Amino acid sequence: MGCSVTSQGVIHLTRLQHLSSLDLRHISELNNETVMEVVRKCRNLTSLNLCLNWTINDRCVEIIAKEGRSLKELYLVSCKITDHGKTEMSSDADQNVNPSFSEIQGALEGTRTLTFSPSYSVFAFMPW
Repeated sequence: MGCSVTSQGVIHLTRLQHLSSLDLRHISELNNETVMEVVRKCRNLTSLNLCLNWTINDRCVEIIAKEGRSLKELYLVSCKITDHGKTEMSSDADQNVNPSFSEIQGALEGTRTLTFSPSYSVFAFMPW
């Protein structure tokens, strides 16, 4: 069922410049563009939970990797992330866009609960 909040409501959170933790799990009306805008504007965000949002895809995760410079935790259980998305996040680390993503490729392969880099955690469920 999910939360009755929509992307139109979530977008107002971009006004909260000191927001550090945000749980957007299981919001059926949440779209990628809104999540990307929140990550771009909420520069102090250290924890973001996007679990159970089946519309969150590779493009969104790529922007999170590039723009979420303060993120320490990212929860992606049951999101639509493919191998391409994992590669994009890893390549951003190679370009030193966000060094905390430096070990993402190895961490995402073959595991369900992921912890990598001393200061960063990603929790993902890969349905294989």
